[in-house]
Amino acid sequence: KKKRFLIKPAPGPPRKDRQLPHVLLNEHRNVLAAAHQVNQLPFPFENSQQFERSIQAPVGSTWNTQRAFQQLTAPRIITRPGQIIRPISAEDTNLMHQKDRSTATSRLKPDLELTLPLRQPRPHRIPKKKGR
Repeated sequence: KKKRFLIKPAPGPPRKDRQLPHVLLNEHRNVLAAAHQVNQLPFPFENSQQFERSIQAPVGSTWNTQRAFQQLTAPRIITRPGQIIRPISAEDTNLMHQKDRSTATSRLKPDLELTLPLRQPRPHRIPKKKGR
């Protein structure tokens, strides 16, 4: 019988859990988790601490009361169907930046208050008679 020889491959990079006796770290990349990770800081946040603080607070109805959940998930601006939305002009953006600078230190009320219109009472309808 002919003896065959094996060439041993070069050792790979050292594992991260080599110093920890009873720990096994999974070093494979999780593709499903990568879909939920953020590469850049989202728009309204100025630094990563603000973004992390906003993510730490849960928004779901499981952890909050029903009213708090509705307020957390409500749209910032409410438009009615068929309402014309004018585009933002350059003057509007300049005014918004000036307002932000002047009222950044003392904000008592929000810049935009949402008021829900009062519902009109429905006229009384006579119920239809069911035919037999």
